[in-house]
Amino acid sequence: ESAECSLKRPDGGNIEIVKSSSRFNSGDDEMLAVPFFDITDIVNTRNDLESKYNFYQSIIKTAHVIILLLDNSGVITFANPYLETLTGKSYKDYEGFSWVHSLVPEKERAQAGKLLENSLAGRCSSFRSSLYVDKKNSLTVMWFNSIIKNRKGETTGLLMIGQDMTQQIIIEE
Repeated sequence: ESAECSLKRPDGGNIEIVKSSSRFNSGDDEMLAVPFFDITDIVNTRNDLESKYNFYQSIIKTAHVIILLLDNSGVITFANPYLETLTGKSYKDYEGFSWVHSLVPEKERAQAGKLLENSLAGRCSSFRSSLYVDKKNSLTVMWFNSIIKNRKGETTGLLMIGQDMTQQIIIEE
């Protein structure tokens, strides 16, 4: 069996270890071997990553912009809660569906599809489009995009950050 634990160092600091134990017989005596490994750096890295993850999650959850992750075919794989605030629909209503077909009004889908294709190809980093809310209403959103690539450099998706510009446009007109 193995376990992580923390030991006090003479200087008052801690050392994180993982220990395991195994019993074995040596003649008539039963022996216990307890090797351990210093995992302080691993634990510190894990704690740092958890802290950063929590920080980024809080930004995503509280941001007053739409944050979408699309796969390389334009299917929504993530949306932050602000999308629900704007549309009144849960992220689960959009997950697994095409961005173009679920969030863009029908009359703009062909153009939005071309903009999405150009974004995934790296030819377009921002554009403006409508966001479907319901049969009577849509919003105007300015999208800022960033390609997501794997370690091989292959495009695996698109990060889209959308700012609702509807009120600003109304004021300007």
